[in-house]
Amino acid sequence: MSNKSKIEICANSVESAVKAQQAGAYRVELCAGIPEGGTTPSFGEIRMARQLLNQTKLHVIIRPRGGDFLYSPIEQEIMLHDIKVARQLGADGVVFGCLTAEGYVDVPMQQNEDNVQYVADQLRKLKDFIEECTGKKITDETLTERLRRSKRTLEKFAQYEKESADRYIPADLVTPLYAGMTNNLLLGTEEEETYVDRLLNDVKKAPAKKGKKIYWMHTIPFWSDAVKNELCFQEKAQIVGCELSRVCEPDFDPEKPYEAMARRMVYHALNGSAIRRIEAGIRHAKETGADGAVWFGHWGCKHTLGAAQLAKRKFEEQGIPLLILDGDGCDRSHGGEGQTSTRLGAFLEMLNTETDENTDRQEESHDE
Repeated sequence: MSNKSKIEICANSVESAVKAQQAGAYRVELCAGIPEGGTTPSFGEIRMARQLLNQTKLHVIIRPRGGDFLYSPIEQEIMLHDIKVARQLGADGVVFGCLTAEGYVDVPMQQNEDNVQYVADQLRKLKDFIEECTGKKITDETLTERLRRSKRTLEKFAQYEKESADRYIPADLVTPLYAGMTNNLLLGTEEEETYVDRLLNDVKKAPAKKGKKIYWMHTIPFWSDAVKNELCFQEKAQIVGCELSRVCEPDFDPEKPYEAMARRMVYHALNGSAIRRIEAGIRHAKETGADGAVWFGHWGCKHTLGAAQLAKRKFEEQGIPLLILDGDGCDRSHGGEGQTSTRLGAFLEMLNTETDENTDRQEESHDE
């Protein structure tokens, strides 16, 4: 497998798409109306781009107008028609986004069985639409088998985190994010189940716990030298879990595939109020034996920034010290390394001080 990065280029014309191919782009997103944020290109442009792009994949934006992503029923019908035509013209994929009037993806925020059924009905319609566009049959048997594998994988990963609580597992800053694939993109694949099986095998061979265990909430700034110095392959402290790897529970029935997928979406830890996310983080931090937690206030994430003080109070009520750390998990140009180094270093020192004080109290009690 090639180690080269796959580059996608947004192209606002056929000429631009051809130049992207000449420059080695893996995929082109063809669109019109760049000043409006991108709109559906003409069918003629799609056809010509498909004829000329013989080494680069062609994805087409489906957006009938600029502005918001709340589309009327008529606009939705237009988008469905455009998707079908783009497929007929040879596009490899389409790019689109739709929101509710409140600005959310159409998954209800309240956790109940009526909402699970509502989403399940949408998924059944989506299955019919995918079959019509691709000409490929999606059987309930195939979905059920994948969901059985999903359930096994989630159960095994939860077991891995519990068994790792009293073990020392050297950790970098990227692997905890890879584990997020367990609950997301790769869930249900043979490869992801094999990955989790290997994790379980490794943890059984791991030595006893060393240093402090940190549970991380939100993205990890893996590029940060300040974070690397404290937590990357360090015996003194390691990241033992990340909330992105535990966003749903294996409490669904694979024999009802559409309801199972809908349940994972409705009961997703990041769907609904911030308190659900916080409670899930506390539960999983305890399972991993975390000594403390970091709530990473990724700039631009309103959900994370707005819930920071509530999270600190809830975590510490459960006996888990929490550090609120601001920064950017994606753009290293934002800096803040000095603050990150000072605050994270002080937090870990505080955790070690608490351990020393507890040890001293235990020794004094024993002497008495």
